[in-house]
Amino acid sequence: MGIQAFLAHEDIDVSEEWRECILKELRSCDIFIPLLSANFLLSKWAPQEVGFIFSRDSDVYIIPFSLDGTTPFGFLSHIQSRKIPPSGVTVEFLIPLLIRKMPRVILPKLIQTAAESVSYRGAEANICPIVPYFNKLTPKEAQIFAEASINNEQIWSASLCRSKYLPTFIKFQGPKIKPETLEALKYQIESTMKDANGNVYYTVKIGHQVWTVENLRTTRYNDGSAIPHVTDEDEWAALTTPGYCFYDNTSNVDSIKEYGALYNWYAVDTKRLAPAGWHVPSDGEWTTLEEYLIANGYNWDGTNAGNKIAKSLAAKTGWAESTNEGAVGTDLTKNNESGFSALPGGCRSSNGGGFGNVGDYGYWWSGMDDDASTAFYRYLTCGFDYLVRYSSHIKSCGFSVRLLRDN
Repeated sequence: MGIQAFLAHEDIDVSEEWRECILKELRSCDIFIPLLSANFLLSKWAPQEVGFIFSRDSDVYIIPFSLDGTTPFGFLSHIQSRKIPPSGVTVEFLIPLLIRKMPRVILPKLIQTAAESVSYRGAEANICPIVPYFNKLTPKEAQIFAEASINNEQIWSASLCRSKYLPTFIKFQGPKIKPETLEALKYQIESTMKDANGNVYYTVKIGHQVWTVENLRTTRYNDGSAIPHVTDEDEWAALTTPGYCFYDNTSNVDSIKEYGALYNWYAVDTKRLAPAGWHVPSDGEWTTLEEYLIANGYNWDGTNAGNKIAKSLAAKTGWAESTNEGAVGTDLTKNNESGFSALPGGCRSSNGGGFGNVGDYGYWWSGMDDDASTAFYRYLTCGFDYLVRYSSHIKSCGFSVRLLRDN
């Protein structure tokens, strides 16, 4: 829904091009908001625009506002004007007026905007205007909103959405949406996991598996003892014992929460990274995830054969751009259909202990080694459309870790 504003000013001569532009907008607009003032009546143009609107056969919603107490006149004399609030004519002020007149136009637009949210705060701001109208959504609108809330991590993991908005939606619309959708939405907002540091992680159910949707960032084993924190490059490269670090040895809290920690495989092999009831997924469990997504239409091209699931796993933010068809970095708005929310957290090399590839690659350990020096892992990269299984990196590399709930 576009917005056009016109300022009638008697010192401005309206060109033919501008006149045609105004007429085009007046012919196509759905809502017309004249801002009345003492000079409105004196204008050569403003009353003509009002008259043009009234000459249209289609139903245009007209909402006069008074800037200085001027009451509607002429074509507008039968319509009560509204007083502009101190905050001005904001979108928040207009939405109730527009929904009252054209709910089946405005509500789907608001739902679409919410579905495209790219941040937690954005999701909360986009959903807030819809909340008073949850009980007025059609079954189709409710189903679309529910699916968007499940598929977009920014919605279901935003604090206000989880604690207030989505429970309110379920209260009013739960019986109208598909049972499997309702179950998935409830699970999405109710299920969490807590590590040994007390960090809380959101989870997602994919098939019969329940995964964390954030990279692990614990600095302690599940028995409370400390995992060795190794910052020195040479020391890291020489490790044959457990260790963790944060990318570029950052201490930035927001960065750590977003990307998590990087662990070598020796830390994974302790079997003590995960809290009770959870574990680092095996190589076979990663394969189960892959096979489920392929078989259930999560390939970017909609097929059920071949590994093209990278976009469905990757988050909508953080990835470098790509021009390869179906790749993670090509049109990020189409990512994360599965809700896995994979981010490109990069890695720490076993060769020299340096950091690299943040923004381009995300790597995740499995709990299974390949031989004495290497272990299996999965990775996504911005330029590929598939989830890669590999075991070429040695166990002292620093990769991200996701957790899987025990059966």
